Amino acid sequence: MTSFHTRSAPKLSHKAGKKLRPLPPPQKAKVSMKAVSFFVLGLALFLSLLLYKFILSQESTTKKSSVLASVQKSQLRGGTTVNGRGGVDDDEAAAALLKTNLGLANMKSDIASV
Repeated sequence: MTSFHTRSAPKLSHKAGKKLRPLPPPQKAKVSMKAVSFFVLGLALFLSLLLYKFILSQESTTKKSSVLASVQKSQLRGGTTVNGRGGVDDDEAAAALLKTNLGLANMKSDIASV
């Protein structure tokens, strides 16, 4: 008759019997307080300059638009200038119109640069 041979368990290698070493605890990132303070200071400076630039651009836009509105009103009133004098000659009216057009061109370039 045939005999059934049972298989023996495979022999473990010499490494398998050893216990695994636990992983060391994770190291915390060592960042100095000086570096953190410089970063925060730089970020605050950058944000304040950005806000300053935004405020200046808003002021210049409102200033230009108020000048433009006053020149347009003076043109509608029939020749009185911004300072209220009557009887404006053609040269002064042309200069005011040129200044208005330059202001519009500057506003367009300011808007395009933002």
